[in-house]
Amino acid sequence: MTEQTPRSIASIAGRPIHPMTVALPIALFVATFSCDGLFYLLHDPILATAAYYALAAGILLGVLAALFGFIDYYGSREIRNLKAANIHLIGNVFILVLSAFNLMLRYGAVNGLPLACFILSAIVFVGIHVTGWMGWTMVYRHGVGVTAGKAGE
Repeated sequence: MTEQTPRSIASIAGRPIHPMTVALPIALFVATFSCDGLFYLLHDPILATAAYYALAAGILLGVLAALFGFIDYYGSREIRNLKAANIHLIGNVFILVLSAFNLMLRYGAVNGLPLACFILSAIVFVGIHVTGWMGWTMVYRHGVGVTAGKAGE
């Protein structure tokens, strides 16, 4: 008898959608932090502009990823019972709220980039690593979304 692992509810052909949708928002939040840091080093306004658009796109794609994450979380009691899933969910909601606040602070900023925005980007940068760790904990320790099958399937 094989051990049953928590199933991903939002899936295509048995493959969970949420992990497929998180790469771009993560990359865009890292790009925001990187552009912010470079802005403070080089004082090039194009970096503040690039960070603004990366942040806006990261939020939009993060909301899309969150939608599939919510479907999995609320669709499975086994997932909801995992401490890592709760930390992952709460942390990522916090990250999206902070990022939205960060975007509002940037909108119409006349001096390029307020320091508070860089600080928020740094907090998000650290936060995505913590929540990412929790996401992979769900996969590697608890088998969330993993389907046992024959090799090569």
